[in-house]
Amino acid sequence: MTSVEHAAQEDRGVIVALIPDVFFSVTVRSTIQQLGYRFVLAKSVEQAAHASQENQARLVIADGTAIRSAADWDALGRLTAAGTPVLVFGPHKDVDVLRAAKQANVTRVVANSLFHREMTALVERYALPDDAAPAT
Repeated sequence: MTSVEHAAQEDRGVIVALIPDVFFSVTVRSTIQQLGYRFVLAKSVEQAAHASQENQARLVIADGTAIRSAADWDALGRLTAAGTPVLVFGPHKDVDVLRAAKQANVTRVVANSLFHREMTALVERYALPDDAAPAT
């Protein structure tokens, strides 16, 4: 049995994603499930925050282009402050998104290209370990 097959049989907790691109969200879901996590797709930051708290999410992944307001960025920052890692990806040329994510103090901000190329490694690096739980 490979490590990927073994991981798929585990329940390592929940990862919440805010990704409006339906086709890309399927790719992210597949990767997350192969790593042994359950996947929750949110349609808004509010829904992502609620799902994260309700499920003691190990990680929140957000497409920075889906964040529409300063209040939404603040909500993501509060998740990070409460102990839930938040990984944001966005276009490398969208300086406003990258700046807003950094100002919100999310855990990590990466360009789309890096997220696509190293998604598995990024999830493994930033998701809370199995024996850790975020503050509720």
